[in-house]
Amino acid sequence: MIHSVSLLRWVLSLSALVLLSSCGVEKKLTALTVKYETELAKVRDDYYAAQKEITQLNLSLAERKGENNELMRMQDKFQAQIGVLELELQRKNNQALSERRSLNELLSAKDSTVAVQQGQIGAIEQIILSSFHDLETIGATIRDSLQSLPAGTWDVQIINQRIVVVLNEALLFKPGINAKIIPSGIQPLQQIADILIAQPLLFLEITGHHDNQPISKKNPSPDSWDFTALRATTIARVLSRELEVGAGRITASGKGPYSPIESNETPEGQAQNRRIELALYHAADELPRKLLELIQR
Repeated sequence: MIHSVSLLRWVLSLSALVLLSSCGVEKKLTALTVKYETELAKVRDDYYAAQKEITQLNLSLAERKGENNELMRMQDKFQAQIGVLELELQRKNNQALSERRSLNELLSAKDSTVAVQQGQIGAIEQIILSSFHDLETIGATIRDSLQSLPAGTWDVQIINQRIVVVLNEALLFKPGINAKIIPSGIQPLQQIADILIAQPLLFLEITGHHDNQPISKKNPSPDSWDFTALRATTIARVLSRELEVGAGRITASGKGPYSPIESNETPEGQAQNRRIELALYHAADELPRKLLELIQR
């Protein structure tokens, strides 16, 4: 009986213990379940968030792929344009090289032409300088030959490629209306004749001049133009007939009182204005002829 009671007590105690143990386990299990469900919910939220992010990334990737495709298309387009431009640039370079070669050829030809022209210009300058030098030399010769004449009654100048010999009236004519050359007047004319004979390419222009006074007090009406022209032609005749200068190389004219070199207000000025000018010069076409011959070489 006692063993039965003890056994019963033991069983009850064991049942109580099991019951108590079951309650503790259940509490722990509940706690673990809540914990796991909480963590599972968090994991599920993280999963959904990750899925959402993946979806956004996929959309972005799709957009980027579209942009990349557009960029690739534009790149192909620009590459094609670059190819066209490179071909055009090459064509332009070839054209520029061709034009440069042509330009160099033209410049070379121009340099040759310029060199020839410079040579011609130098030769022309030499001809002109030689012509001036010849005139200076001839003028100096005439000047030396007239040194024996009274000072102030003559002059020799180079004016506009002409040797102008000025002889006062008193050296050639008697004062007044006389147009006959005095014997001593032959000497200066002989000097001029010698130069003309030695220089067959020279020509002579004789011009008579007078002051503004009447030619004759008895007859103030004669024209001084005629009188000065008469004196010039008288000299021309002496040179051609007596001193052997070709008449075709001589011209004569008179200017009366209309080209004075001094004032007619004084007797001294009037005396200077009564003069004969003998201009020695080359033919007007002589220098151009020489230049043309030079250019045509």
